[in-house]
Order: sequence, then C-alpha cells, then structure tokens
Amino acid sequence: MEFLRGHRRTAGSDPRRQHERNLAGVPHSREFRTGQAFAGPHRDRQVGVAKQLFGAMGIAREDKDARQDWVLRGFRQFDAPVCVIVTYDKVLDGSDDTPFDCGAVATALVNAAGPAGSAP
Repeated sequence: MEFLRGHRRTAGSDPRRQHERNLAGVPHSREFRTGQAFAGPHRDRQVGVAKQLFGAMGIAREDKDARQDWVLRGFRQFDAPVCVIVTYDKVLDGSDDTPFDCGAVATALVNAAGPAGSAP
C-alpha cells in the first residue's frame, strides 16, 4: 500500500505533473488496462451520470474550462488531504483472489475511517 499524505495539493504541486501531460496530449501510461469505450446502454448510463454530476456542481455542458478543471482535479485526488492506493505485486497477477483481497483491504480502510473519513 502507498500512503500519500500532506497538505492539499494544487495544480502546481503535483510532483508527477500528470495534468500538464494531459493538457499536452501525452497518452496516459497507466499500468492497468482501461478496456474499450462504453457503448449502447452502458454509454447512455455513463452520459446520464455525468449530466447529473456536472448539473449538481453547476457546470454547464458548454463550460469546457470548468469541465477540464474537474478532470484535472481527479488527477490530484480531488484535493483530498490523504490518499491510499491499494496495489499488489505483479507476481500475484492472474489470480482471482488477489483483486478481491485488495477490495477487502479497501473496504476495511473505509469502514475503519467511519464518519471521520466521510467527505463533507
């Protein structure tokens, strides 16, 4: 597990500068497979959820700057004061129980945080 902790990050303090890479059009270099784009009812559901989310935040469809800011905040973990990343060694890849174990650890961390770990 990786524990990242400290003051709230700002766009300029992200050590990996992923947001700058995104803006420059550099393809992502994630170590996990992202799969194909959603299609059919799954894409419809994705768009519906996005409309609800942006509507709740007051971000209009035409406001590309605000939408882009939201995407870039995601790379800063939405400015959360703490971030826990649960991973496993590549030697364990291919086993069905490994992702479930990671899920169990994540669930235990969320449950342990209780109300104190809830977003405002």
